[in-house]
Amino acid sequence: MASARRVNVGIVGVGGMGHVHAENLARYIPSTNLVAIADVNLDRTKTMASRLAVTEVYSDYKELLRNPAVEAVVVAVPTFWKQELIISALEAGKHVFTEKPLALSLGQADEIVRAAEKSGKTFQVGYMRRFDPSYMRAKEAIDAGEVGRILMVTARSRELLIGRKVKDLPFKLRGWFADPSLGGTSLLDVASHDYDVIRWLSGSEVSRVYAEAVNLVYDYEGAGEGENYDNAIVTMSLSNGAIGYAEMGIYNVYGYDTAAEVLGTEGSVVVQAGSKTSAQVLKEKSVSNEYQNFSDVRFAQAYRDELVDFADCVIRDREPRVTARDGRAAVAIALAAVTSAKESKAVTLTSG
Repeated sequence: MASARRVNVGIVGVGGMGHVHAENLARYIPSTNLVAIADVNLDRTKTMASRLAVTEVYSDYKELLRNPAVEAVVVAVPTFWKQELIISALEAGKHVFTEKPLALSLGQADEIVRAAEKSGKTFQVGYMRRFDPSYMRAKEAIDAGEVGRILMVTARSRELLIGRKVKDLPFKLRGWFADPSLGGTSLLDVASHDYDVIRWLSGSEVSRVYAEAVNLVYDYEGAGEGENYDNAIVTMSLSNGAIGYAEMGIYNVYGYDTAAEVLGTEGSVVVQAGSKTSAQVLKEKSVSNEYQNFSDVRFAQAYRDELVDFADCVIRDREPRVTARDGRAAVAIALAAVTSAKESKAVTLTSG
């Protein structure tokens, strides 16, 4: 029988994914109560709180952390802010769910891992693909030995970051995402999901990384010139001897498209995760299919299920499926990919 206990949750950051998480916590997850919202944009915070019937509203996250009614905190802020906020929440005795990526540097990631493990609190990183039925079925088949010994693991993310008309190229990007010192580049922010999928499906760590990356579409207006990329491929050597391959693109006109494949000695398992339907129309001059436009539509249920699992971890005092160390591993791969792309060389990862 499911527990009747509900976890009182506060959320920090309600733009982007924070908006999605807030809606889910308040409306779709029976084991949570959304009791407080904090965001530096107070007008946005009040609008969200009013719609979700939340009475505790703050512009300063520290006030939310001082609220004794808040048991757990969902962190949905830009990457550069996460270390400070996460560690403050853990030190305040709160359980923490944070959006990916975990941090901008290995130093920051290590501080978060230490704080999470010292706290004894539930700590989960938001890699929602681990909660998607298609990816879960693939993992089940792999673990059951259906594909045999793993030879190669591939994962991809294609999305449309901004704009839809080729005639408008190059698109201008502004804000924290466009500044590598704040967002860490798309090799960290976007491809982070693919690194996690490859580690998770293979059950293996990454030992070496080589990346080729280019910027062909977006104009970052001089911010981090030579460090921003809209298309990249990242090859990885896995500790089990297999090869990993990640593809990342943030200008994809036909929609939001993710996929993964694990090739083994006994077969292959494929996740084609982008389409609305399985129907395709094949004609002499065209092939059509329907793709979702955004990740929060394609992975709507997975976003809910990861928070359901987080709340269950809090209630039952068990370890989450995605830990702080999983978050750190994805950061390590991303930083190696950035170095590899800049210096045109393979980068060996150290254990940590």
